[in-house]
Amino acid sequence: MQAPYQQMLILVAAGFDEQLVTHWTVSRHQLGLAVTLVGLAAGTARDRHGLRLKVDRTLETLPPERAVLVLLPGESGYVYQVLQDPRVHRLLREVVAAGGTLYTCAPRLLEGVDLPVQPAQALAMADEQENS
Repeated sequence: MQAPYQQMLILVAAGFDEQLVTHWTVSRHQLGLAVTLVGLAAGTARDRHGLRLKVDRTLETLPPERAVLVLLPGESGYVYQVLQDPRVHRLLREVVAAGGTLYTCAPRLLEGVDLPVQPAQALAMADEQENS
């Protein structure tokens, strides 16, 4: 089964939800989708329990992408934190302009930034429909 998008970016920063990252990485790979873990900085990011995850790329080293999914994997505190970085806003605007889609567990936090966003649960429901 082929996914409608060929690339998924998962933004990992301090406090990310490791269960969401694991779930979406595995499920996207099963659909043949490339997944890139993107950090605010090079090296590793600590999840909400202190585990470290090595990022594949930083915001500065991302190549230009077309029609990608972007997941902000965490609850409202995490999403609020990453939205403080202007580079994240720039990435999200570029993704939307290229026809991509944003998913988060805290969509209300993005209401004020004038970007279309979907709850992460919508991505899970779409997967269930595709697999049934």
